[in-house]
This record gives sequence, structure tokens and C-alpha cells, in this order.
Amino acid sequence: MRNAETILNIIRKRGQRGLPIQDAYRLLYQRDLYLRAYGKLYRNKGAMTEGATPETVDGMSLEKIETIINLLRNERYRWIPVRRIFIPKKNAKTKLRPLGLPSWSDKLLQEVIRSILEAYYEPQFSEHSHGFRPKRGCHTALREVMQKGGGTKWFIEGDLCACFDKIDHSILLNILQESFHDNRFIRLLSGLLKAGYLEDWKCARAYKRKAQTMPSQDPNDPNFRRLWYVRYADDFLLGLIGPKNEAMEIKHKISELLSKDLKLELNAEKTLVTHARNQKAKFLGYEIHTLHEDSKQDHRGWRCINGNIGLRIPQQVQKEKCAKYMKHGKPKHMPQQAIDAAYSTVSQYQAEYRGIAQYYRMAYNLHTLNKLKYVMEVSLVKTLANKYKTTCPKIYKRYNAKIMTEGGERKVLLVKVEREAPKKPLITLGE
Repeated sequence: MRNAETILNIIRKRGQRGLPIQDAYRLLYQRDLYLRAYGKLYRNKGAMTEGATPETVDGMSLEKIETIINLLRNERYRWIPVRRIFIPKKNAKTKLRPLGLPSWSDKLLQEVIRSILEAYYEPQFSEHSHGFRPKRGCHTALREVMQKGGGTKWFIEGDLCACFDKIDHSILLNILQESFHDNRFIRLLSGLLKAGYLEDWKCARAYKRKAQTMPSQDPNDPNFRRLWYVRYADDFLLGLIGPKNEAMEIKHKISELLSKDLKLELNAEKTLVTHARNQKAKFLGYEIHTLHEDSKQDHRGWRCINGNIGLRIPQQVQKEKCAKYMKHGKPKHMPQQAIDAAYSTVSQYQAEYRGIAQYYRMAYNLHTLNKLKYVMEVSLVKTLANKYKTTCPKIYKRYNAKIMTEGGERKVLLVKVEREAPKKPLITLGE
């Protein structure tokens, strides 16, 4: 029996060459693919979340894998409708989005199918697409914007309206049938799509277009044109060196293409044409614009930043993050954190701040997070003072420490938990 990586490498090579897969359904008999899927899923928090049945990862066994494979061999596997709940949208607390919770067996089989589809399609996807792909993410998308966006005059901000809710299943299946010549495999996927909303299962067609011949290579020439784009899932950003009327025309043509070929709509509120220098486009939580500052010069006296892309942390981000830890304009203690040990409380504060700082590390105004750092630190100290029924100065005195970093000596809050030898003590820092 071949191992999972050998199977996926064979699929990957066929995908690279654009060759179809003939017996995809039989690949679902390979036990090693399920073990690989289990290795990816069992640590996730959702692995212990029940779907429409009480089944979770807790009951996982080799016998369960064999049961799934035997049902597939006899073409008797039936998808269970997902348990659907609604959760607040990340940036709009008053709006809800649906979330499907599949049963564990369905989730396991979905991961096996996803690994097969990813192995085949990943080599074919556009290099400008970054969402839900191996070794890619928000930062790789933003890095490409910075690399490709020099001199951009207009941004076209794009957002698909309820993309994963409204995507046409018949179009998805037709795309799959072009490359997977296996009716049983297609029927299985068709049954999956008909079973209900499927979380985090995304299949996109890689449309490749040859670059048009440009009329000029001189950016100062009025006939010079350049267009670039970057996509992350259902959000995309295009940059144009050219006049506004052409940017508007591109937006209109994109809308027509999506409506005609994929039966999808652009979100009118979020799909905007933005002046790159005087305004700021919004993409993946950042504000993006072209820089212009004549006073910034290099050692030769040349203006060095004009036309480059700048990434900013929006003011609203800091306000929203600070608001969680403030009351009446001042940092507050967090009662729900006071029930934990000091080590856990400091670790949680530090993890949240570090996550925000790491995500926005590409912004040139990263220093604006200093206010959030101060608010969270004071909130942490007040929480610990409330927990131990003491004062903030005494908390600083108890946990104050100095550490050496690359930038020199720094003051931090340090919590140390001693453990029996030979285990090393647990240490966490509130920076």
C-alpha cells in the first residue's frame, strides 16, 4: 500500500502537467490518507465540536476508518447534513454569518478529498492568489502589493458578495469534471454539496491570462499602462497606472465576468475605485496608499519613497482593540481573567498583544500600537491587583524584571512557575 505523500506527489505531478485524474474515487480507499487527515484535524478546537450527531474525534479509531472505506467501496456513504449556527462577523458585530458544523466522519473524509484536490490544483493556481494555500497568507499577499504596486495611480478594491454562500455548485462540478474523469468521485462531491453548507471547502478555477503588450515602457508617457492584481479568498486588490475612466471600466468588466461566468456578484459597498495617493484602499485589515514625501531623500539626495507602496494600521483598529480593555476612557481590570493563575493571565495578555503586533508588523506606523501596549499593560496590572486584593504598585514590585534584548535592556512583568527537577520552570513575560 502506497503512503499518503507518494499518492499526493503523483497527483501533484499530473496537476503540474495538466493531465486528468482517472480513478480518483479509488484513492479514497487508501487508509494512509485518512491517517494524514487525522493528523491535521485532531488538534483543532473544532475536532471536539459535535455536528448533527454526537460523534467527535474522541471516538476515532482504525475501525472507524475501515468503516468509512467499506461504505465508499459499496457506494453507500451518505453525507450527514451539517449543524448550522450563526456567529458574529469579525468586523461587524451586529451582522451574523452562517457556520456549518459537520460530523467527525464527514470532516475526516472532507479533509482527505481536500488534500487530493489541493495536490492537483495547487500547481495550477495563479501566483497572485494567496488565500487558504500552503506557505501563503495575508503577509505574502501584502508583500506582493508592495513589490508590484510602485507608481500605482488607482486602486480597485474588490469584495465578492457572500461568495461561499452563493457560488454555483453546477459551475464547481463542471470545473472538477474537466480534470477528474471519474463519475463516482463527482457524484460523491455532488452529494456533499447538496448536503448543506460546507465550512472552509473552497475550490477555485485558475484563470490565466497573458499580459497585454504595453504601448510604452516609460511611466511618464501618457500612453503607459500597467495593471497588477492580488487576491486573498473573496477579497482582491488591483492597481492601475492609467486614468480613472479606465479603472472604472476595469471594475465594470470584472463585474460582468463574475456575473456571466461564475454567477457571482461584487459587493457594491466594498468594491471601490480609490485614488492611490490622496486616498487609502483597504485590504486585509491594512490601509494601502502610494507614498509621496519630497523631503525623504537617500544619501545621493534623490527622493527615495515617492511612488512606493505604504501599509498603514487603520486608526479604527487601535480604537477597537483598546476599547476591550477600557472603561470611561481608562484601562480597566478584566474580572474574567482574574480567576486564572497569574501565569495564565499574563500569557493570555501577551499572546493577544503579540498576535496583533505580529499581524501589523509590515505597517510603517507600527509605533501607533504603543498606546494599545500601554492600555493592555495597565489593564493586566489592575487585573492582577484585583485578583490578589492589593495595589498596582505592589504588583509592579512583585513581578518587575529586566531582560536583555537585541534593542538593549527592557523592563517587563515576569511570572515564573517553578517545577520539580529535571523540568525547567515556566516563564512568561508581560512586555
